[in-house]
Amino acid sequence: MYKEEIIQFLTNYGLNTNVSGLIASALIITSIGVIVLAINFITRKTILSFFKRIAKSTASTFDDLLIKNRVPRLLSFIPSLFFLYLIVPTYTDNLVIIIEALTVLLFIVTVKSVLNTVKDYFKLSQSLKHIPIDSYIQVIMIFLWFIGIILILSVLTGREIGTFLASLGALSAII
Repeated sequence: MYKEEIIQFLTNYGLNTNVSGLIASALIITSIGVIVLAINFITRKTILSFFKRIAKSTASTFDDLLIKNRVPRLLSFIPSLFFLYLIVPTYTDNLVIIIEALTVLLFIVTVKSVLNTVKDYFKLSQSLKHIPIDSYIQVIMIFLWFIGIILILSVLTGREIGTFLASLGALSAII
């Protein structure tokens, strides 16, 4: 977006075009990194203070367990990924694939933390303590990781999910 202007500015001061291109790329990457870190810091503090305020005002232990299992921290990555998803395609399309895969991974890890919170809540509750929730959560996580890995591989290969699954089916028929 501003790479050409930075290169032009640096070449006007006598730098080589190749060196100017490298410096421009480094400046852009550094500025995007600083912005992402600032967004992450601000949203982490905001979301964590919001959850702590809710935890203080309620008698339930579920919100305390959400904080203990780091759900607010994981939720604070969403605006940073959204910003990267919006800004990175203006520079390169190759990184969008990685950002989409990281988004799927973040979703899986967040759901895992929420399920661990539910498991801890069941263990603390006297009326729910006898329910074997661990087995159910393990089955849900196996299913979720299976779907997540298929989605990540589909994103990384650049194929639609139906086409990707059909390709896997054809591959399994060959083998």
